[in-house]
Amino acid sequence: MTANESGPALPGILLADVASGLAAVIAILMGLLHREKGGQGHYIDVSMFDVLFSWFSLTNVVESIALDTFLTRGETTFTGKLACYQVYKTKDNQYVSLGALEQKFWEQFCATIGREDLRDGYLKEERQAYLKEELKQMFASKEKDEWVNLFADKDCCLEPVKSVKESLSDIQVLARRLIFEASNSPERGMKQINQPFKSSVLKDPPYYSSPPSLGKHTESILLELGFSPKEIGQYREKGVV
Repeated sequence: MTANESGPALPGILLADVASGLAAVIAILMGLLHREKGGQGHYIDVSMFDVLFSWFSLTNVVESIALDTFLTRGETTFTGKLACYQVYKTKDNQYVSLGALEQKFWEQFCATIGREDLRDGYLKEERQAYLKEELKQMFASKEKDEWVNLFADKDCCLEPVKSVKESLSDIQVLARRLIFEASNSPERGMKQINQPFKSSVLKDPPYYSSPPSLGKHTESILLELGFSPKEIGQYREKGVV
């Protein structure tokens, strides 16, 4: 279902890995709560395939299941069927995304571009080809930043498609501290991506420190395993550690 004119597209995120990890956390927390309240543990089975398949419930693929039909790319709301839910190329060969599915967002969009004639019937199947062509030509008439500035104070779900470089300096990324520098990072600093949630009791998580340097904990681990300081010193002289 994720594709373009050339065929299936590679997603830029490892969806199965990330999704199943989150699902596993939810299942484990459910298990801990069940044990806390009922005093009984249980076996948890989390499949990467199962998790991604379950996400179909958030797309129009579920329509295929319910109606026993087989919709393909371009025939569903989130894969290009509607003009109001599309990615459009701008004059400078950049892109903006439009997600004005709800009527209030579409009406705001039409008012902002001065095209009140496009308001009615924007979800009707017979109007999609016309609307797509109109918006394609319109977005190609201005550069991405011009569209961003035009819709800066409008609530209609139009946003720029940003590059990695632009995303890392995004005002929301900075305001939410989604990138941080480890507190005891090396001289040049070590930046990391932050956790995606905030907590009143998790002010400064331990992972805010940089990872240990190579061999930093070698001696403490060997001591814990029962080796004497003299033995560890000999190992160092021989280059074993």
